[in-house]
Amino acid sequence: MPYVSRLFVRTAFIFLCLGVLLSFASFFRPNFYPVSIHAITLGWITNLIFGVAFWMFPRGKIKIQEKDFLTLSSFVMLNSGLFLRFISEPFLSFPILKYIFTISSFLQFLGCLFFVLHILRRIK
Repeated sequence: MPYVSRLFVRTAFIFLCLGVLLSFASFFRPNFYPVSIHAITLGWITNLIFGVAFWMFPRGKIKIQEKDFLTLSSFVMLNSGLFLRFISEPFLSFPILKYIFTISSFLQFLGCLFFVLHILRRIK
């Protein structure tokens, strides 16, 4: 399994545990509920899908390096966006955190875009 795929899959299981813990915490702090949903959907499911896709999609005739810029950028952007979302989403009543929330959404979008750009090179 390539290095970046291992990063995505390991991070996915961390987000699964984090999402379950946050869903339990949402019983006491209801504003943690949206964060738990994002931890499970974007954190666990998306990281797992990206990791397996980087691993399993055929490489074809193109030569893809082990630590390709798009794959590493996709990992960094997606997970840094998730981290910023976890910091900002439960406390959106503070005005400055709305800007951090917006930045987190943009970083997640860039992570998905870099994933698509990488995978499109593998599809004939």
